[in-house]
Amino acid sequence: MTAYSNLEELIIDSNYLKTPLTKLVLGNQPWLRKLDTSNSRLKIIDVSSCVELEDVINLVDFVGFTPEGFIEVIGWKNTKNFRIFEAHRRSLMTQEERDEEDRQNIELAELEREIAKYRAEVEASRSRWCKIL
Repeated sequence: MTAYSNLEELIIDSNYLKTPLTKLVLGNQPWLRKLDTSNSRLKIIDVSSCVELEDVINLVDFVGFTPEGFIEVIGWKNTKNFRIFEAHRRSLMTQEERDEEDRQNIELAELEREIAKYRAEVEASRSRWCKIL
């Protein structure tokens, strides 16, 4: 799909394909705003580089079920739709709930930093042992 980087709307209809499409990697689609997969057999969709994507037909919260089964959408948190959804979700929370979520996110970030630090120490130790051997 990277050859068509100026797409604003994409409709996937399996009726017009010789073989069913089960995986779609959209690549760099900076202008894509609407994706319709309602008549497809897709199992995996990668929208990682579709930051303006805001209208997705046939996917509930970007991960859902179709008559064909489960659909996995990769990179949906990078999209405009997720940012809109996230802002709306937080607006429905009480201040206490937002504060608690923020506290948990800070704790998670601190744990991720500790894990990264530990991994770096393990790698440094492994490098020293390799030099000795």
